[in-house]
Formats: sequence, structure tokens, C-alpha cells
Amino acid sequence: RRQQMPPMPGGGQPIQQQPMPQPAPRLTPQPGPQQTGGASPLEGAWAAQMPNGAQLVFVFTGGQYRVLVNGQPTETGIFTLNGDRLEYTTTSGQNPGQKGVNRWRLNGDTFIMTLPDGTSVQFGRQRR
Repeated sequence: RRQQMPPMPGGGQPIQQQPMPQPAPRLTPQPGPQQTGGASPLEGAWAAQMPNGAQLVFVFTGGQYRVLVNGQPTETGIFTLNGDRLEYTTTSGQNPGQKGVNRWRLNGDTFIMTLPDGTSVQFGRQRR
């Protein structure tokens, strides 16, 4: 039901109220790169030689990862990439359910993971 406007002084016509224009939705910039479905840039196997002589291999498939030490599986989990953050939750191994965040970056076929204590581990791509 439409509300009647009172007459204007001096006999003028009332001004019809127009709906206020709605502002355009604001887009929030997202830090890049992000995993948005599809294959992760880390897809495949990455190997590093540890100071103690052990070979550490991370295998990323979709949103899951496996860790092997000297060829033996030691941990599995799920992960997401959010900017330079690799957020993970372990699903098997010594600490199932453990959540954490590491920093990551790619430089060609080199994957560098920086742990929360600042230690960086450099991995070479094994297969894609």
C-alpha cells in the first residue's frame, strides 16, 4: 500500500521518494596464489636430503599429502594452500589430528617449506 505525501506549502506537488541506489558490492582482494580446486602447484613428489642423512619425501595429490622417510610412509594428511601458507591436518602417523601451518614457495622445480621455528627445507621435484 502506497503512503500519501502531505501537500507541499504553496500548492506544489509532493516529491516522490526514489529508492536509494545500492552501492556495488565490494570485492576483497585475496592473497595469491591460492588453491581453488584443480591441481595444486605442489602436485607430485618432492624429495629432500636431511642433515641426518635421511631422505624426506612429500607426495601431494589433490588436497592430500603423504610423508615418506627413507621410503617408509610415516604420515598422511590433508592440506590447503592459502597465499604463502600451507595449512595441514595430519590423518595418520604419530600425531593424528594435529593441525599446523608452514610457509611455502616455489622456485621452478624447487619447493621451499619454512617451518614455524624458521627452519627451511628445500625439496626437488621428483615427478609431476
